[in-house]
Formats: sequence, C-alpha cells, structure tokens
Amino acid sequence: MRGSRFIVAAGAPADVERCRPLFDQLGQQTFVVGNDPAHANLIKLLGNMLTATALEMLGETVALLRKRGLDPARFVELMTSTMFDDRVHRIYGERIVAQDYVAGFALPLALKDVRLALAEAESASVPMPSVSVVRDRMMAGIARGYAELDWTALGLIAAEEANAPVARRAAP
Repeated sequence: MRGSRFIVAAGAPADVERCRPLFDQLGQQTFVVGNDPAHANLIKLLGNMLTATALEMLGETVALLRKRGLDPARFVELMTSTMFDDRVHRIYGERIVAQDYVAGFALPLALKDVRLALAEAESASVPMPSVSVVRDRMMAGIARGYAELDWTALGLIAAEEANAPVARRAAP
C-alpha cells in the first residue's frame, strides 16, 4: 500500500537507493535533494513555512470577507478553482472557512518548525519577515490557550484580531 506523502531524501546515493523500497511504500513520490541529510530537513521546514504563511494569509482574508458580510466559502472556491488550485489552499482554506481547527498539526509543533526555519534563515543572513509574523501569531494562539488546535487556528487568531465573527468548533 503506497502512502500519500511525498518523501524528501538526502544522503549517500547508495544509502538512498537501499532505502528506496521503503520510501516507495511510505510515499507516492520520492525527491532526492543531494548528499547532505540536513538539506532534506531544511526543505521540509521550508515547505512548512510556505504552508504556514499561506494559512496566515487565508485567515486574514477570511476575516476580512466575514467582516464585510461576504461568503468566504465562495471566495475560497473561486481562488482554488483558478489562481491557487493546490492542496494547501483548497484543504486548509475550506477548514478555515468552516472554522475547523481541531485535528492536524498542533500549534506547538508548527511553531517548532517555524523557529527552526527562522534559525536557519538567521544563520544564512536571510530575512523572513512573513515567517516572523507567523511565529508571533502562533505564539499568540498558544498564549490564548489554543495549543491543542491545528495550525489552521491561524485563521481563528486572525478573526479574533479583526473582531470578525468566530464560531470555534469543539473537539469531536
């Protein structure tokens, strides 16, 4: 049974090839990114940063739409049918619209990845101001008692900051 994840691997070519049957079972596709395993970790972290910043923007956009009395579901449908036709915007956009923040990548774990990515950026002298905003929002969410929530809670935090309508779902 093939997994649904994508595998990012790095290491000595012989070692990567020896592990390929396992990778093929775990994921639907394997991307080999070089010889240094740290590069695979960095790529995974940066992928999470792209997702986190997308979640922040989705949350802010949905908050504005709600405050203006517009249907955010129609907006997400429009955007994911055109310019942002990808899994991140579609799946997480729908969850933010539904105010479903329960299952998934808990804020403290997401914050750990954000901090690691920012540390990498700092060591390479690369400013990442949008990721710094996401870090601050995640910390605010945890401070508000949302540590058990998924990182889509960035939408909840954005709604609260905008004083937009919020109907947080209880855990199942």
